[in-house]
Parts: sequence; structure tokens; C-alpha cells
Amino acid sequence: MGSEPSRKSIMRRISWLLVDSFAALLDPGEREVVLGDLAESGESGGEALRGVLGVVVRRQLAIWVAWRPWLTLIILVIPLGFFLSVLSRSTSDESAVYAWMYANNLDWSLVTNRGFWYVLAECMALLFGRWLTLGCWAWTAGFVLSRFSKGIARLNGILFLLALAVGEAVGAPAYIAYSLNYLHRLLHLPSLANPNAPVFALTFYSAIFPVIIQVILVAGPAIYGMRAGMQMASLPKAAGAVCWTAAFVTIGTLIIETPRLGLLLNALDHKWMLKLPQITRLLQLVTYWPALYSLAIAVRHRGPKSAAAV
Repeated sequence: MGSEPSRKSIMRRISWLLVDSFAALLDPGEREVVLGDLAESGESGGEALRGVLGVVVRRQLAIWVAWRPWLTLIILVIPLGFFLSVLSRSTSDESAVYAWMYANNLDWSLVTNRGFWYVLAECMALLFGRWLTLGCWAWTAGFVLSRFSKGIARLNGILFLLALAVGEAVGAPAYIAYSLNYLHRLLHLPSLANPNAPVFALTFYSAIFPVIIQVILVAGPAIYGMRAGMQMASLPKAAGAVCWTAAFVTIGTLIIETPRLGLLLNALDHKWMLKLPQITRLLQLVTYWPALYSLAIAVRHRGPKSAAAV
């Protein structure tokens, strides 16, 4: 008898959590009005959820009648989600090999060897560079996406996260498998056993670890980048121009650094394409501009507070 009221209470809480979640897709002013009306009407959680869903669906249908959302979806959301998924999977595979070597096959007798610590530090520096670059790419992708998503930033954020999920589950594995087969056919290489097969025979490294990398180093930075893009209107025009230049250069390096993309585009037949990786190395420092941007914004916000405290 006592479990029935508690079950209804739990369902009511879940319904209102969903109401708040779907209401977040509305503009702030409209969201406050809708939630206020629901609170005053005294409707149940299920009725409130149906009401909010009706409003959200009508607003979203109205948005997709225009051409801008479709253009943003086709040109930015899907391609950026795909490229970042491939780069995320490539980074996670490389990281998994090092993690497996040290976490699953550590010989404790090597701990006293100075060479062991030297190689470990070298590996960690290499991986940190990969992680930082991936995070900056994702942050920049979110930044650019938000700037082209006037009025539909929240919607495009959800679609972008969905594109990342589909890319991680389907797109990246299919691309990597196809590009490797293409490489073997192009260079007439024999099919050899994967030397890292023991690593990816473990479920953690083959299925769980890639998701962790994508959530922490791609989805998280992309969300922060979108928030930064929404706040960019307060920046001076000169600073905005610098940010846009850095962002487009970073997106360019993101595409160029996608594994084996040049081979699929027949770079061997276009000598100028073979020089692109060299150019991206020269522009590598530009890729880290999100760190400088975040630092500058933090200093800018802290400045007036510090002056007021004095």
C-alpha cells in the first residue's frame, strides 16, 4: 500500500524534470511564461509534460521551415560531428595502447629504473599534446557552431551532440575500417594481423574508453565553446576578428589532420595537398587559441572585481 504513493511521487518528479528539460529548448522569456502558467494551473506532471512538448514541437517546426537551420545542419553540424568523432576515436585508440602497456602490463621492477620514468614522461607529454589539441578542436567547433546558430543555438547543440554519438557508434568505426582497406589496396600492402589486437580485445579499451575520451575531450569542450560563442557579442570588433581568424584556421587544421583523409582525396595525385600537413604543423600554436581566449575572458571578468575590491 505504501509503495503506491511513493511510486506516484517518483513519477511526478520525473515528469517535472522532463518538463524543465524540454522547456530549456524555448527562449528564456517564453520559457518563464510557460513554466509560470503551468505552475499556476496546478496541472499534473503528465499534463504539464504534454503541454510543454506541444509548445516545443510547434516552435521547432516553425524553425525548420526556414533555410538557415538546414544549411547549418548540413554544412556544420554533421561534418564537424563526423570529423571530431574520427579524431576522437583515433586519439582514444592511441591512448588505449599506452594505457594498456602501463596499466595492464606494468613490471614493477622497472619502477626503480630512471629510463622507465623518462619514457613514461615522454609518453605522457605526447598524449597530453594529443588531448589538448582534440579539446581545442572541439571547443572551436562549438564556438563556430554557436556563431552560425542565431536563435537556434540550443537546438544545434543537441543535434551536434547527437551527431557525435552517431559518429562514435557508426561513423568513426566505418571510416577507419574503410580508409585502412583503401590504404592496403592503394599501396598493395598485404593484410597483416593487428599488432594491437590484445589491447582492443578488452571491452574497456574497445567500447568504453572511446566514449570516455569523446565525452571528456570532445562533448565537454564543445559545449563550453558554444557558450563562449554566445557571449562573443560583448567583445570589441578587433578581438572578434582575431577570434574568427583563429577559429577558421583551427577548423582547417582539424580537417587536414583527419587520419588518411588525404589518401581518400587522392593527395598523391595533387602535390600541393601533400604540403598541407607541413602547414598545419606551422599553425599548431593557433590551434591552442581557446586556452588564450578563456584566460583573457577570465582576466577581463576578474579585472573590475579586483579594482572594486581595492
